[in-house]
Amino acid sequence: MDKTLLKKFLGRGIMVSPEVAEELTENDYDKTSPGNNLMLLDKNGLEKIRQKEKTITFSAAVGKKELAARDFLGYYKNKIRLLEPFIAVKLKDKTVSINKMRPGQRNTILGIVREPEENRFYLEDLAGRCVVISKAPDVRENDVIAVNGTFSGDRMFAENLVYPELPIKKEINKTDTQAKLLFGREIGKAGETIDKLFGGEVSNAGAFITSGEELTIAVLNNGVVEKTTIKTQQAKITMKIAGKRFKVQFAQLRSNESTEILSRVFSKRRYVSLEIPTLDYELNTIDEDTDIVFLGESQQPGFTNHKGYTFLAVGDNIIEVDLKTREITTADF
Repeated sequence: MDKTLLKKFLGRGIMVSPEVAEELTENDYDKTSPGNNLMLLDKNGLEKIRQKEKTITFSAAVGKKELAARDFLGYYKNKIRLLEPFIAVKLKDKTVSINKMRPGQRNTILGIVREPEENRFYLEDLAGRCVVISKAPDVRENDVIAVNGTFSGDRMFAENLVYPELPIKKEINKTDTQAKLLFGREIGKAGETIDKLFGGEVSNAGAFITSGEELTIAVLNNGVVEKTTIKTQQAKITMKIAGKRFKVQFAQLRSNESTEILSRVFSKRRYVSLEIPTLDYELNTIDEDTDIVFLGESQQPGFTNHKGYTFLAVGDNIIEVDLKTREITTADF
């Protein structure tokens, strides 16, 4: 029984009966939506969910009000667990624990960066900590990296740093017919904003509107609108529009860095959080099948394509992505 998955269902107002608890999957969860009243999911309800074809599916995380010490430890463990596989496939040698290194040995270690300074930083794994001497200019606090080098005294002299960076997309996801995605922040009410965006002659469109801690998502397919609102700091949303599926990753950042800089930061680190999130579980890892990373109401709005992924932040703007050409513009409404 996946207790984490059961907790996610409960967070959406859905109690799960014992007869179906063992067979639930993430795909079942993605086909549900938050409800106003508590409901019980039994065998019949599960069958109905699995027959349902939603045009919007999502996984979302809601923030905690306070963090305890165990939350920080859990965050570090989970971050290493999430990113280690993306680094491991690029390594020639197996990694060793920091506490098992010996002077004069050449090793590869993997962990989280602490206290980066000019030409040095600390690297911590779940078993120990050591000083790393490196001239790499762009190492950041909380980076998960592998370091290859020689251990001498109490220091690792780095020869190579390996990041979990995103691969370059060889094919860009596009629609065959005219369609668009619109991104913005609340203007009046999110629903009214979406109705305005969907007005006119457009027949296939999607919209992502932020409003404080809420994200309203809507899709228009041939005149039929599906809409949902979730309370979240971050989410992964898959939207079927004009016959194609597009994956959008949302992270409500509070950063004064430009979208161009952030796109390079995240494509190298594959992780959209710059700080410890107050979340019950992680959704921060950027997947290879992600099309767009929506950076929320950044202080520096803008958009850019990097490695084939689209990164955008809206500020007070409405940003439009043409899904047939994948061109990006600031819309005039």
